Parts: sequence; C-alpha cells; structure tokens
Amino acid sequence: ALQSYRQPGSSFKPIVYATAMEVAGFTEATVLVDQSTSFKVPGQADYKPVNHDNTFMGSMTIRQALNKSRNIPAIKAMEAATPDAVAARARELGYENIEPFWSLALGSIEVTPLQHAAAFSAFANGGVKMEEHFIQRIEDANRRVLYEARPRSTTIWSPQTAYIMLDTLHGNVVDASAFSARA
Repeated sequence: ALQSYRQPGSSFKPIVYATAMEVAGFTEATVLVDQSTSFKVPGQADYKPVNHDNTFMGSMTIRQALNKSRNIPAIKAMEAATPDAVAARARELGYENIEPFWSLALGSIEVTPLQHAAAFSAFANGGVKMEEHFIQRIEDANRRVLYEARPRSTTIWSPQTAYIMLDTLHGNVVDASAFSARA
C-alpha cells in the first residue's frame, strides 16, 4: 500500500472529470463525442489514443463515458480543463511526479494504492482530503488517551463537485448500460 507503484489506469478518470467540472463548468450531463481524435503535442507526433475495444460510440454524457470507461471523452474533458489544471489538482490530492501529458487522463502515472485511495476519499468527504494515518488513537489500560491522530485536512473540491462525482461513480453499479454490468 505504501511502496508498490502501479498505474491507476481508467480509475484516474474521475479526477479528470471533476477538474473539468470545476475549471470548465462541466456537469455529469455534459455531452462529449467519442470519436477518433488527434491531440497536438509540441515537437512530437500528434497523440491519437483509442478506446480499449478500438471502437468509438459517438455522443455521450460524462456519466455514460465514465460508466463505459471511454478514453476519448476523458481526454477531451482534460483538454477543456487543461492538462496543467488536471496535473495541479492531482498534486493537491497527493500524487507525486505528475506531468501534464495527454495520457495523464488515462491514468498513465504511477501511484501507490494509499495515494489513490486517499485522493478518492475527498469525493466521499464532501471535497475534503484528509491526511492519511494508520493509527486513530492509543489508550492505556485506564482508557487514558496516549495518542490521538490529528490529520490535516485540505479542501480540494467544492461540495457540489464532490457530490456529483460520487453520484456519477455510483452509475457504474446502478446504470444498466455500465461497463461493470457488461463485464
């Protein structure tokens, strides 16, 4: 949980969408088009991502795009918010070594499970990220408190964005056309 670095892959997309909600005014009902798209990279060949199934599904809401784990809409959301804004928000959430590359929207960074879980906790906490800690409290035999954690908290998302993203994340479980239902 602390030392094993892995790519979060598509599980990073909610952070991209939440940033687009706050920076670009998106909602879970914002429509993006899942189609073949090239993204400019200065001094390099264009970035031309595909979806996991090598197909495109056309217009869809952010909720549908997240449910179906579509790559192109996530990158378009990052384009609207800017890669720099997504990278900055990721740093605020505790991710390290973040660069504003297009592939960031697809979770191409390496993170520990603890960093990733702590970042997602901000959605459940109404937009507030709590500093991770392993021991909440230590008491002696007489129930006298010897130690109590006092984790720092940082507001990352507005309460509205946190609520909307939490609802959007439920979609993968409750929406009939979701990716998990098909899997």
